[in-house]
Amino acid sequence: DIVGENNTANIMFKARREAELSLLSLKANDHILAACIYLPNGNVLAHYLKQEEENYQLREPERARIDFAFKYLELFRTIKLQQEEIGLLYIKSDLSGLYQRIRNFLFIASFILFTSLLVAFFISARLQRIISKPILKLAEVEKMVSDKKDYSIRVKPRGKDEIGKLIGGFNEMLSQIEMQSEQLIKAKEQAIESEKAKELFLANMSHEIRTPMNAIMGMARLLKSPDLNDTQQKYLEAINASCNNLLVIINDILDFSKIEAGKLTFESIGFEVEKIMSNLISSLQYKVAEKNILLEYTTTENADAIVIGDPVRLNQILLNLINNAIKFTDQGSVKLLVDAVENNEQLDFTFKVIDTGIGIPNEKLTTIFEGFSQADSSTTRVFGGTGLGLTICKNLVELQGGKISVESEEGKGSTFSFSLTFAKGSKEDLPEEIDTISVSDEYTGLEVLCVDDHELNQFVAISIMEKWGFNVSTASNGQQALEYIKKHDFDIILMDMQMPVMDGLEATKIIRNEFPNRKKNIPIIALTANAMRGDQQKCLDAGMNDYVSKPFDPKMLYTKVALLVPESFTKKTKKGPTDFANYNKQSIAANKRYDLKVIREMAAGNEDFIKQMVEKFLEEVPDFIEQFDRYGNEKDWKMIGNTAHRLKPAVDYMGIVELKEVVPLLQKYGQEQINLEEIIPLMHKIETILEDVAKDLTEDFS
Repeated sequence: DIVGENNTANIMFKARREAELSLLSLKANDHILAACIYLPNGNVLAHYLKQEEENYQLREPERARIDFAFKYLELFRTIKLQQEEIGLLYIKSDLSGLYQRIRNFLFIASFILFTSLLVAFFISARLQRIISKPILKLAEVEKMVSDKKDYSIRVKPRGKDEIGKLIGGFNEMLSQIEMQSEQLIKAKEQAIESEKAKELFLANMSHEIRTPMNAIMGMARLLKSPDLNDTQQKYLEAINASCNNLLVIINDILDFSKIEAGKLTFESIGFEVEKIMSNLISSLQYKVAEKNILLEYTTTENADAIVIGDPVRLNQILLNLINNAIKFTDQGSVKLLVDAVENNEQLDFTFKVIDTGIGIPNEKLTTIFEGFSQADSSTTRVFGGTGLGLTICKNLVELQGGKISVESEEGKGSTFSFSLTFAKGSKEDLPEEIDTISVSDEYTGLEVLCVDDHELNQFVAISIMEKWGFNVSTASNGQQALEYIKKHDFDIILMDMQMPVMDGLEATKIIRNEFPNRKKNIPIIALTANAMRGDQQKCLDAGMNDYVSKPFDPKMLYTKVALLVPESFTKKTKKGPTDFANYNKQSIAANKRYDLKVIREMAAGNEDFIKQMVEKFLEEVPDFIEQFDRYGNEKDWKMIGNTAHRLKPAVDYMGIVELKEVVPLLQKYGQEQINLEEIIPLMHKIETILEDVAKDLTEDFS
């Protein structure tokens, strides 16, 4: 703009020399390489070159614009005089100086940035030693405490600055947690010991009461005869009634224990509510007849439907409530009212037990459903009972999603109401009726071993089972039973749980694991007074086939025995003695621990295939034993589990029944690295059995 203004007169008068002198002033700017003034007709008036070059060609005049190239800036600008274009100015500028300044600036900025980072690094390193390192140590200790659950760990204290106070507070917090943890562990141990003591007490009490009761009730059944006179019959009924009352008390306590532990389960099967009502009322008629009161029930139209639920628990609730009503009613009646309302695919039931008995004081209505609570301290003395019945009813109702309540007025009777909802069912949902097996000559001569330390129980068992035609032997403890089984062949064993010298669980495990095949699979039924939760499962886990609690129902026992009678006995009674002379290598030899049934089916008569399979197994046995020993010495539990996994097919093919469950168990323990203390004993057991099987196979196929 300045150059153009200075040359307007030169352009107007076409003063070439003055114009060139004006452009020559651009020499002071090193970056200006060339300049040129064009007249309106395109002719050059004047030009300037920083360095004269022969081959330099002036640019042709163009419209006003700016061109940026990599190294140059070229500019065309119109020269005006009073808004009239009189010429055109061209200037070419070198950009290398600009680039050099930019490089200088970048270098300076990089140097400053690097210096700043270096200073920041040294400052942060110093601060890390002062601040970050103690905090990181705190985090490390926190993780160690969290992982090991060891609250005795402490951080080394330091100065009284903020970090020092933080460490002090952290250590104090750990001290408090350690103290609380010790208190919690102690309280937990006390609670566990208390629970164990409670369960042990209940188990012992149940066992000690049920054992003599079994004998008493069994003797009463044996005494029952149509030849008894009225007085004798009355005494016998009194004995049975007393036993039944004791059973109610025991069952109340056991149910209460299950509910407290959260172990109570409910069935979901089809049943008819009206049928339960009818059977229940019929079974209690003798009680109301003794008191000369009326017992009746009424139902609505929907109440006779088939529903899905737990009929045993419903019967238990109603039986408890009606028994209570009868107990506290001396005049009048006890009524059961049942109403049902449809609710989509469900039925909402309301049950009411109404009596005209002594009633309940108002102040006791709020506590009547509490455990061991009765309306009056004299109630237990006068009427008997544990005070648990209503508590159990309340829990059974609420655990099924229902509600229970009571309305009563002292001297005018009580009304207990509860509601339950059941899903609608059909006849297809009703369980099949199981017919009780009647005594049959088919089982005459069945050899039974009854293992029980109570002489009366032995006498009852012998008396009942001899009527069935069984040959009954008795043993007083598990050790004695083992000796008998070694010397004699029994078809079935009735085993008590709790006995001196050796209990029934231990004896059963020895029979299942150490006896030869023809004796290790004898059916065993637990016949025990141990009726605490988990007792049945303990028996089944030990290897027993079934479970019957004392006092037992003879029909139930006979049914279970008949279902478990071994096939060898039925063959013996129907087809005569088994011909062992025809047994060869295709069958299990006596006392052998293998059975080649699977391989023989695969071979389809090809004896060479069987022999090759046996030889292959015999080659692998030393390798398996060597691997077990090596990994056992190295305590490489996972490899022990993997070896057991590889052994499983061989166990199946060779029919080694004793290892069917042991090998998968060792595999699970090893691969999951649990129950480590049991791995080595299981491994040694497997090795022993493998050696015995290998020895038997070598003898049989040599």
